[in-house]
Amino acid sequence: MFGLHVICSQCSFDLLTGWNHHGPGGPGVTVVCADCGQQIDLTGDADNPYGHSDASCDVRLVIPNPDDTSDPDVGPVIGSAVIRSGQLDETFGIIPTAIDFQCPSCDSANLAGSIPEGDKCPACKTGVISHGGTAIY
Repeated sequence: MFGLHVICSQCSFDLLTGWNHHGPGGPGVTVVCADCGQQIDLTGDADNPYGHSDASCDVRLVIPNPDDTSDPDVGPVIGSAVIRSGQLDETFGIIPTAIDFQCPSCDSANLAGSIPEGDKCPACKTGVISHGGTAIY
């Protein structure tokens, strides 16, 4: 599988998109709250990451690692979510398009599996998103 490395021009925001079969909590995907920039790790064995699935995913918050900004940590399981649908995007890899979960940091349901290049950073609100290369899983 593949994904994209998404970075901010002003802050330490760093996101790898796509379905990772080798993540720290098992296979899954990282999504971001488009309102506050909190990254959320969804891990589990979804029946079909391309479409509807009632499989529950474990939810963990992504925690920046101050010693290695390119390798964030994930916290303990804080709940569960269901990825209702996803799509194979030629740029971002397999991304969820409908998730039954709200951001625990700001209570928003505005979760995204990708951020277009040139958009404002959801974390710092001042930087600009760029695509820093491909992530291969």
